[in-house]
Amino acid sequence: MERAREHMILLFTRKDDLEGMDFHDYLKQAPTAIQELIRKFRDRYCVFNNKATGAEQENQREQLLALVQDVVDKCNGRYYTNSLYQKTEEEIQKQIQVLQEYYRAELERVKAQIKQELEEEIRKLKDELEQQKRKVEMERQLAEMEAHWVSRQQTARDDVLSQNKIFEIIYTLLRVASFVFPLFRD
Repeated sequence: MERAREHMILLFTRKDDLEGMDFHDYLKQAPTAIQELIRKFRDRYCVFNNKATGAEQENQREQLLALVQDVVDKCNGRYYTNSLYQKTEEEIQKQIQVLQEYYRAELERVKAQIKQELEEEIRKLKDELEQQKRKVEMERQLAEMEAHWVSRQQTARDDVLSQNKIFEIIYTLLRVASFVFPLFRD
């Protein structure tokens, strides 16, 4: 993630929605996630007014191109390649597998524990009707636990990505950048 971030710039649009408020003042009130994102990008960002024309539009373009040149210089001309993206995706897949295995093991452990506890309770009960009720309760609890852990296995990718939420943002920014940069070519 960090290697990809070295090659990226944050581009905030809709500066016009701030209605004259300085972007730095906005950042002081911005959600922590945005402040953290800017910190992780080491203040490599531009703010664009979507309604800019003339000199303001040219200034925005020059600011972005200067930032791009700064990134290129700091990366010594190296660029982030698809193979690096694929390695990142492979790492995410590994983490997903680890989480899924953990969730499977946890499901089996919890099921065994609940089953053992409830079977012990059932043995202690003398009334057959009470035994039947406890068996039904045990089966319900087991079904709930199984559904929970199966759900966790299915959402393992989300769990991995939520740990690395920045990856999603980076991926989106890379896609946006691939469309933005051709617009500035002469």
